[in-house]
Amino acid sequence: MVVAVACNGLHIPALFAHATDLTFYRVDRGVVVGSRTIPLAEFPSHQRSDLVQSLGAQALVCRSIDGAVRASLEKNGVEVFFAQSDDPASAVREYLHGTFFASDGFQEIAPA
Repeated sequence: MVVAVACNGLHIPALFAHATDLTFYRVDRGVVVGSRTIPLAEFPSHQRSDLVQSLGAQALVCRSIDGAVRASLEKNGVEVFFAQSDDPASAVREYLHGTFFASDGFQEIAPA
């Protein structure tokens, strides 16, 4: 699985359109196994959602996004996840936690 995160360096901007980078995290069985960052300077805002899709992301993590862009991504099979965290790595963990523990019957067990 590939998860894209809209970034400004080590922070997630308030709006997807304001991102300066996309960081793509490769995930295997719920564990991040690699990442790659692509600067967005060469890509106009209308091409950014196409870039997310063309590089194989199944999910985009951001803080907020234009409704039309979100609809386009979701129509093409890219889940949009709204992060609470400002930190990209923490936001990916939030997404993975919700994906792997809140679905498919998994339950988190509280420590005793």
